[in-house]
Order: sequence, then C-alpha cells, then structure tokens
Amino acid sequence: MTRCSTCGSPTTFHPRVSIESDEILQQLRSSIGFQDRDVMKPFLSDAEKDLADYDTEIIRLETTISALKHKRTHLERYLANCRSLLSPIRRLPLEILTLVFLYLCREPIKSLAFLTLT
Repeated sequence: MTRCSTCGSPTTFHPRVSIESDEILQQLRSSIGFQDRDVMKPFLSDAEKDLADYDTEIIRLETTISALKHKRTHLERYLANCRSLLSPIRRLPLEILTLVFLYLCREPIKSLAFLTLT
C-alpha cells in the first residue's frame, strides 16, 4: 500500500482479493464438495486484511471530508463578513448615522412602538 510521504497515511488502496471472479460462486453451486481448504486460508486472510484496509481508508476519507467541511464553514463566515462590509449602511457618512441615532434617542419611548417585539 502506498503511503503519504508527509503523514504516512495510505494514499491509495489496492485490494488483494478480486471479488469480480465467479470462481467462488461456481464452487458454491458445485455438487462436488470443496476439498482444498488450504487454498482458501490465504484467500480468507487476504480478504480480512482488505476489510481492515477498507475501514482504514474510509476513516481517513471521512476525516478529510470533515476537515474540508470545517474549512468551508469558516470560509462561508468570512464571505458573509466581507459582504457585510459592502452593505448600504456602511456607505452612510458617520455624521448622518450620528444624527439618526441622536434623533432616535431624543424621542419618547412610546413613539418607538414599532421597535417592540409583540
């Protein structure tokens, strides 16, 4: 199995056992009993190693996907912050914003009824 030169994790998975072969199905359908158990022992061992390698590869890929999703979420937040810099309120001069807030602060509370959440 090829390993990453940086982290040592497997980069590609090469199965030892080919499951495309019809040989096993032919043996299962045969009326003659299977006599050569010694031939199957290495095959079973290789198949079990392949299962473990598949599990390892799945975990590695899930970890990679999780890291990419995390980076994507951070990029989405960054993008939203960048877009907020272009919002129309940011184009108003500070003097006008100050006047608006001063005006609202002088108004009686009852006239600001539109701000209540009912």
